[in-house]
Amino acid sequence: MMIFKSKDGRSAVEVSQSIQKNIESYSAISGKNETGGILIGNYKWNQTLAVISEITGPPSDSKMGLTWFKRGIRGLKQLIEKSWIKGHYYIGEWHFHPYASPNPSRQDIQEMKNIATSKIYNCPEPILVIIGGCVDNFKLRVFVSLGKNQLIELYS
Repeated sequence: MMIFKSKDGRSAVEVSQSIQKNIESYSAISGKNETGGILIGNYKWNQTLAVISEITGPPSDSKMGLTWFKRGIRGLKQLIEKSWIKGHYYIGEWHFHPYASPNPSRQDIQEMKNIATSKIYNCPEPILVIIGGCVDNFKLRVFVSLGKNQLIELYS
């Protein structure tokens, strides 16, 4: 298990080895195309620690290419409703940058701002997990969007 924390200690995200392995598996399967999915979890430590309990792969209506990914929505509403009953919620997004560094693009940053300010998502501080590289050398980075203007990195 790894815990990623902001420098100011305000935000933290727990990523278990099994969650990281699931992300790596989806990434390996996608080959040269970007891919991604959503993060489901809950909060501890007075809402300062987000624990990722589940991830999805790309929904079947997702679109992807070598340098872009548009996550679909098919099946997510039902999954989120089932998770809600167990006290787990939508907490953010993950995606893969094949053969590239796991740096957030302008599009990634904009998408997180959109999620943070959307009443539909009801997630004012969404988490973004980006994995980059290739099967032999994956690198994972974790970010949190603090409102509409700030994406900060969390460090392990």
